[in-house]
Amino acid sequence: MNAGNAIYTLLNAATAVTNIVGSGTSCRVYPLHVAQGKAMPYIAYRCTLDQPNPSKSSASTLDRYRVEIMCFYKADQNADGPYTKVNTLADAVRATLDKCAAGTYAGINLRECNYRTQRDEWIQDAQNEGAVAIMQEYSIWIQNA
Repeated sequence: MNAGNAIYTLLNAATAVTNIVGSGTSCRVYPLHVAQGKAMPYIAYRCTLDQPNPSKSSASTLDRYRVEIMCFYKADQNADGPYTKVNTLADAVRATLDKCAAGTYAGINLRECNYRTQRDEWIQDAQNEGAVAIMQEYSIWIQNA
């Protein structure tokens, strides 16, 4: 099962998110890695844990995933502009994912999604371009069979 497919589908369907990062073929939501030079703002996500929940007699039919979502906004000279904007994006992501409706998203049977933590980040690349970022962590339960 690929929890990331469900995450992408949910985020790409949320107007509060797509109003900021685009939608459809212009959607700036990426798995694992964002290529250098991509326009900000954008979201990157990754699954950091797939923990099965087996019984004594059978393989797991319900897995818990830990997923990290990173929201990025280009830094500029405006004192609070990028930080305020990245928080708006992070709030939209949380409103979309935390306790979202159980259902099938991109063929993935999502049973539950829970917000866990959030932290602020500062990212600087080799060209001294900076970005403010917020990393959120979620626990997601996926039904396998």
